[in-house]
Amino acid sequence: DAALWTWRDESFLPHARQGAAGLDPARQPILLTEAPGNPNGAQALFLIDGAEPGSLDGYERACVVFDGRDEAALDKARSQWKQAKAAGVAASYWRESAAGKWEKQA
Repeated sequence: DAALWTWRDESFLPHARQGAAGLDPARQPILLTEAPGNPNGAQALFLIDGAEPGSLDGYERACVVFDGRDEAALDKARSQWKQAKAAGVAASYWRESAAGKWEKQA
C-alpha cells in the first residue's frame, strides 16, 4: 500500500485497502485485500506472499508473483502451477533475465 502511494508521483496507481472507512470496493480500480471474492469486478488478480487464489471465476488473468531466490516461495509457486495445470488453467511462466527483461519460460 505505501509503495503505491509513495513510489513516484508519475507512477501513482489509484487504489484502496479493503476495510477502509467509507470504502466502496466496487469503485476501486485496484483493491488490496486478503479476502476472497472479487468485490470490485477486477479483470486481473495478483497474488503475493504465497496467497491462494480461491475461485478464479470472473477474472481474465491471475498472476502469482514470487521471489525465485526464496526456496519456500519457489516451492509454493511450483505447487500452485501444478494445481492450475491440473485444473485446466492456461498457465505461463515468466522469468526475469540477468539483463532485467522478462522472458517466457513455459
